[in-house]
Amino acid sequence: MSLKDLFPIEQSNLFQEWQLEKKEIERLRWIESEKEGRDIGQERAEWLWMTRYRYQWKAALISGRGSQQPSSSL
Repeated sequence: MSLKDLFPIEQSNLFQEWQLEKKEIERLRWIESEKEGRDIGQERAEWLWMTRYRYQWKAALISGRGSQQPSSSL
């Protein structure tokens, strides 16, 4: 039995939260790239996400607005 079998990371809350956040960053990257007419890049998308939306998104996630994914209000 492998370590992955004993501790399936995909089932952890932290991993699932990271996956949701990653999708929101990808969404922000697409939206901002469309606005600028060019790809803004991953690093800038992550920075924008962290500085503009992450705090509210995380608060919504913690408050447990149902089991739905919180919106970044883009």
